[in-house]
Amino acid sequence: MNKIATIKEHWEHPENYEASWDERALIASQMLGGANVICEIGCGPRMRLKSLIGDKVAYLPSDLTKWTDDVATCDLASGKFPVGDMVRSDACVMLGVLEYLPNIESTFSMLGRYCDRIVFSYCSTDVSPDRWWLWINTYSSSDIIKLADSGGFTVTMKVAYHPGQFVFSAVNRRRSAAFRRAVASRLFRRTR
Repeated sequence: MNKIATIKEHWEHPENYEASWDERALIASQMLGGANVICEIGCGPRMRLKSLIGDKVAYLPSDLTKWTDDVATCDLASGKFPVGDMVRSDACVMLGVLEYLPNIESTFSMLGRYCDRIVFSYCSTDVSPDRWWLWINTYSSSDIIKLADSGGFTVTMKVAYHPGQFVFSAVNRRRSAAFRRAVASRLFRRTR
C-alpha cells in the first residue's frame, strides 16, 4: 500500500482524532473575526471548529470521509477540492492537513483561485527535524510562509501553540470580495 492510501485509511477512523487538537481549533476560531461563512477542509468527525465559531456563522465542513450528511467529500492529494464551499466562504480553514499533502504549493495555488482568506496549521521543522511517520513533507515555518505567498497569500498572523507548531492566518492579495461574488454567481448559475 502506498503512503497516500495509508494516510487515507488512517483518517477513516474516528479514534485517530485527538481531543488535544482542540487548542489548535480554538486559536483558529479566534483568527476568523468578521467571517460569516467558514469552509473547513479536514473537519474530522468531531467538527470542533463548528462549536467554537457559534451559530451566527455558517459552517461548511469537508473531509476525506463523509462523517455526516452535510460534510462534502474532498481529497486534496488527488486534486479534489470543495470548490463550491470555498467560493461561498469568507474564510477557508485547514487544520492538521498540509503535513499529509505531497504538493503544498499546488494546494496554495488552488486555494488562491477561490479563497479570500485562509487559516491553516502546520507542524514545522523549526524545533526538530523529526516527523511523524505519516507526514510526507518537511518545511520550516518560513518555508510555509513562502509557499503561501506563491499561492497569492500574505500571512498576517502566526501563532505558536506548541514548539514548532503554528496556526497561520493569511489574506489573498490577488482577489477582492467583488471578484469572489462574481465567480460565485457564475458557479450557481451553472448548477441550477
